[in-house]
Amino acid sequence: MSSSYHGRFYLRSSYGGGFLQDDFKVSSTLTLNIGIRYDVETQARETRWNGSNFNLATGQVVTMRQLGRNYIQLTDKNNFAPRVGFAWRPFSKTVVRSHYGIFYIPLTGQATSGFDRFPQDQSFQLRSDGISAVALLSNIPTPVPNAEGIGLSHEYRDANAPVGYFQQWNFDIQHQAPWGVLAQASYSASVAKHLPLSLSYNQIPIDVARAAGQGTQAMRPYPNFGDIIAEDERGNSNYQSLQLSAEKRCSSGLSFLVAYTFSKLIDDTEDDFGAPATQDNYNLRLEKGLSYAHFPHRFIGSGIYQLPVGAGKHLLNQGVASKIVGGWQLGWILTLQTGTEVIISNPTNTARDFSNGFRPNLLFDPLANLDLSLSRVVRLPLSERSRFDIRADCFDCFNHPNFNEPSGVFGTTTFGVVTTAFPGRVVQASLKFWF
Repeated sequence: MSSSYHGRFYLRSSYGGGFLQDDFKVSSTLTLNIGIRYDVETQARETRWNGSNFNLATGQVVTMRQLGRNYIQLTDKNNFAPRVGFAWRPFSKTVVRSHYGIFYIPLTGQATSGFDRFPQDQSFQLRSDGISAVALLSNIPTPVPNAEGIGLSHEYRDANAPVGYFQQWNFDIQHQAPWGVLAQASYSASVAKHLPLSLSYNQIPIDVARAAGQGTQAMRPYPNFGDIIAEDERGNSNYQSLQLSAEKRCSSGLSFLVAYTFSKLIDDTEDDFGAPATQDNYNLRLEKGLSYAHFPHRFIGSGIYQLPVGAGKHLLNQGVASKIVGGWQLGWILTLQTGTEVIISNPTNTARDFSNGFRPNLLFDPLANLDLSLSRVVRLPLSERSRFDIRADCFDCFNHPNFNEPSGVFGTTTFGVVTTAFPGRVVQASLKFWF
């Protein structure tokens, strides 16, 4: 049986920000946009000083009262974010646009995991021999707080960690093509620095574990403690993409948008609570690789077509038939996308270094999906707003199977086996009355 010695936490933080921005019309064909933003957000304060941090140098847990402050990380005040962009029309039907900006990542939401909860939050266990009860529920012994945190897992935070940020820029060209089609080609990029990276500071160096042929608690850098987990601001990501699109505004009853993205996303950390920790805390270069969110190819085609029947159309434009079959429009969304990443791993830690986690290294089958809709609006003479909305939708119309990635746990009976899939075809109809 296990339980926790829980305490309540009273967290506070504050935020302030401001920006300056202006547009400068240099000429009739060129406009500049220049601005700067400044944000400052305090790290989480615990109003009752309930929290701590692990000191990597001394190998001890240091409480907030010992630190002399009710927060762990210092506030980063160097968060100036410039923005610059331009729009230029070199020809009557062509526009060139570009921008660059820095965007800081809000700390809001990180307060719940901003520091170690020791000594206010501890756990204890009662173990029986499987035959005799170790304690009665009515007489469970009072937990004794662990004064030094020995034997427990803890968290480390870098007191001087900077706030993470993204640098984003793009360059695109728009051109008004014949037949009312707006074509666009874009280069878009986003590079992030100081992202949270899950680390384990109580990991045995893999060469030490390999030489000894085993990994024991006594071989860990801090043998008196469990895992020393950190969300260090040492992560990075790099996204580069080519984006092509063509859009036709409604004319002759047809409007459509087609878009294709060719991209690559590399990182060494994941914005995903289910992502594994680092493989080797002593060699973070191993973490750099394709991201879980890497989808190199993605195509979207969507449109609306007003059927050429009914009043004012080419077919059945008179009489009762025009009122029954007129006014319908067909809509569609076609999605084609590269498959998701597959993570290959072992069910046990064969490195014997108290680490876990592997980077994705395999792409699964691509995704293909077509959704269709048929809809009509029937106006009623009751009032200006009164009408019926009639609609029928078909999701995954061809019932094409789109499987989730298979299990990548090597050595298990489910390795390489697909066990789940996206929902199949779904058809629904709806009637809405507006009054």
